Amino acid sequence: MSSTKPHPKGKDNPRGLRDLPFGLPEVTPAEKRRAKRIADALDEHYPDAHCELVYSNPHELLIATILSAQSTDAGVNKATPALFKKFKSPADFAASSPEEIEPYIKTIGLYRNKAKAIHSAMTSVVEDFGGEVPSNMDDLLTLRGVAARRPMSCWATPSTSMSGCRWTRTSSACPGGWGWSTSRRWTQSSSRSTCWPFSRVSAGA
Repeated sequence: MSSTKPHPKGKDNPRGLRDLPFGLPEVTPAEKRRAKRIADALDEHYPDAHCELVYSNPHELLIATILSAQSTDAGVNKATPALFKKFKSPADFAASSPEEIEPYIKTIGLYRNKAKAIHSAMTSVVEDFGGEVPSNMDDLLTLRGVAARRPMSCWATPSTSMSGCRWTRTSSACPGGWGWSTSRRWTQSSSRSTCWPFSRVSAGA
């Protein structure tokens, strides 16, 4: 459970979710039961669901997430081993330059912009957060390359209780497909119907 100070906009949320920078909608008991049935079905059919990005610590996950925008996880996973071997910490990235990062990610689309985003984000991590990736959404969203509409991987690391779900144009089709919403905003936002869930992992797991 998160020990982060409650966010003013999320202070009335259920316990453990009060650090979210927005208020959660009220739901009826029937809606809660339906949500549980959906969650149980996902657990049954996808018991081994996990984040496909390969990482070993929070800053590697953050960088892999930045790289994954408009790219495949497989492509990111091919590039990151050499990248993380060269730059082992946020400080290493901050002490480098975008031009030094570029050769390690040239196989990934938009690599020049992503190199700038990685360098800027890691510099902020070092200068503003003591070298530790922040564990709340407000602070994360201050980092270049991280935005609410960018693909976000599950935050599930030993150092943070924050967790989330990867949300892409593909998974935007899910609410309509599962009957959560009949809005055309959901059903027309992706040309593909495939989606994949990610399991929530508690801090310290």
